[in-house]
Amino acid sequence: MIKIVAFDLMGVIFDESHIISNLLFPMLPEPKDYNFVKEKYNLYTEGKISNEEFWTNILKNDYKKFEKYYLDSLKLDVNYDKIISYLKRKYKLGIISDLPKEWGDYLIKKFELDKIFDPITISGKVKVAKPNLKIYKIFQKEAGVSFNETIFVDDRKSCLKSAKLLGMKTVWLNREEDKLDFTPDYTIKSLLELKGIL
Repeated sequence: MIKIVAFDLMGVIFDESHIISNLLFPMLPEPKDYNFVKEKYNLYTEGKISNEEFWTNILKNDYKKFEKYYLDSLKLDVNYDKIISYLKRKYKLGIISDLPKEWGDYLIKKFELDKIFDPITISGKVKVAKPNLKIYKIFQKEAGVSFNETIFVDDRKSCLKSAKLLGMKTVWLNREEDKLDFTPDYTIKSLLELKGIL
């Protein structure tokens, strides 16, 4: 019996999956090598470098205003309010997301996510990212339910594959092609389709 529905943030709760390549990188005022920016982002996402270290590597100017401008460009999925309103009547809701700590804190406060989701497991806080099994175990311990009582919604099959290994039910939000040889329990094109599963 499912007791908790866990969501990824980027590409699921928020509509943009590629927040670096599609949003941040094109906004940068100075030319940068994409692979360099992505490498620093990955380190930042796992809490291996600080917020200041990340930004000073890619921006010469004061980054605080730019960071806020960038984070404010993120938008909730168009069906977020409807599906959350439906699900929270019947289930506990949680988040498992690869995101830097400071970005997670900002978005949680801005969108009042902590009033809806508990636990909220952010990679930058726990210093481990998906698809590493450790992040799911941290979430599960905080949630206080078993893996087989959890259903996890993500837009990346690699993250769902790890969740499945631990016994979670998996839902792939298919926003774009993913060639990984893994078949999730359910595939949806819209968050509203969760109503047909739960």
